[in-house]
Amino acid sequence: MESIIFTHRYLKETKEEKNKTITIYQLEALNKSIKGDINVVIITETNTHNNKSNRTILFSTDLKQEYHKIIDYYSLRFQIEFNFRDAKQFFGLEDFMNITKRRIHNFVNLSMFMNSLTYRMYKSIKNIWTYSR
Repeated sequence: MESIIFTHRYLKETKEEKNKTITIYQLEALNKSIKGDINVVIITETNTHNNKSNRTILFSTDLKQEYHKIIDYYSLRFQIEFNFRDAKQFFGLEDFMNITKRRIHNFVNLSMFMNSLTYRMYKSIKNIWTYSR
């Protein structure tokens, strides 16, 4: 059962998949830590067989950002982190310290490579996400 705070006013999307119902809410909330409003997206996944639910809460300081963009950016964020970690391990940069000109040069090149790779991945995921809606 959904909490009373999640009214239809904040409901953005509900979809049924295999054995679960996914409900997405979006609202603006005050955050005391940053002393300002934040854009909050709450994703509730409910198992239709046992009625257990799981919530994911995503935040953004961009109050005009649409909920599906916030979800896209968060999904990309974790992929970027995994890719960067894997690249560091592959290139032997786990204990990377930027103290020489050559190492800084290598780090900048690796960063540009990861940025380009991430952009290409985003374009691919964006097309898949658009077709799955």
